[in-house]
Amino acid sequence: MGAVVKQQAPLISGKALTVSTASLFFFAFLTAGLSPDGKALLALLPAGASHGWEPLPSWNPSDPTPCAWRGVSCTPDGRVISLSLAHTFLNLTSLPPELGALSSLQLLNLSSANISGVIPPALGALSSLRILDLSSNSLSGTIPPQLGSMAGLQFFLLDSNRLSGGIPPALANLTSLQVLCLQDNSLNGSIPSQLGSLRALQQLRVGGNPGLSGPLPRQLGLLTNLTTFGAAATSLSGTIPREFGNLVNLETFALYDTDVSGPLPPELGSCSELRNLYLHMNKITGVIPPELGKLQKLTSLLLWGNSLTGTIPVALSNCSALVVLDLSANKLAGEVPGEIGRLDFLE
Repeated sequence: MGAVVKQQAPLISGKALTVSTASLFFFAFLTAGLSPDGKALLALLPAGASHGWEPLPSWNPSDPTPCAWRGVSCTPDGRVISLSLAHTFLNLTSLPPELGALSSLQLLNLSSANISGVIPPALGALSSLRILDLSSNSLSGTIPPQLGSMAGLQFFLLDSNRLSGGIPPALANLTSLQVLCLQDNSLNGSIPSQLGSLRALQQLRVGGNPGLSGPLPRQLGLLTNLTTFGAAATSLSGTIPREFGNLVNLETFALYDTDVSGPLPPELGSCSELRNLYLHMNKITGVIPPELGKLQKLTSLLLWGNSLTGTIPVALSNCSALVVLDLSANKLAGEVPGEIGRLDFLE
């Protein structure tokens, strides 16, 4: 008796294929009158989502333009210039590259939107973009160097994700950049010295990247508009460049819990706007420069947990705004000068 061979059912039935094809035709018909910008935005919707999808119920594919959709702003002629869906539970497993076709887009804010996957290099085509905020998501992979092509970008926030790899030197092409936030990721490598060309930069935050290593580039001393520099909880090493004394607008210098060593440069006393100097939990040696006494606006000076030697300079009593002073866990000798104890605001 011959063996009976059963015919295996196809993985996709003809009926299912017909339904799927019909759905595609229906969707194409539904969006036929929608502007190209609107079609690009629809890439944010999950496959199979229909009009009324709960996070974005106003996104109607049959509209002529997306200008009435939630989070979307347009020019009078219907071009999309702003997409802001921060704190919207989009639950995306990827960021669609189609967004790179929004050639008039000036603001893209998808912060805290529960997005994973990689950053598509196609976003580098957004030549009109001024603000890019993809912070507080679960984005992974590397920062595409193509993002260095967004020449008009002013605010660049990728903090609090799962990004890895190095900081692309191509970001130095963003010469209009005012804020660069890359903190709290898994970036490694060194800080590119090319970032010293970002003369408009006011905030540079790269802390919370334990794999970030190497020395602090002295070229960062060229960023004379910088008000905030944060590089704490990294593996940065070497000394603090004396060129940092040129940062005359610096208000917060946070460089703690690193492998930074060597002496404190007396040039820091020239950072006349400095209010917060956080250099604790490092490997800093040498004496406390009396030049720090020139910092009249300083409110917090944390140098604890280093290997500082010598005595506490009386000149620190000239820091009349000082509220918090912690020099503990060092190798200092002598007594605390009485003049410091008479500071009006010191806790």
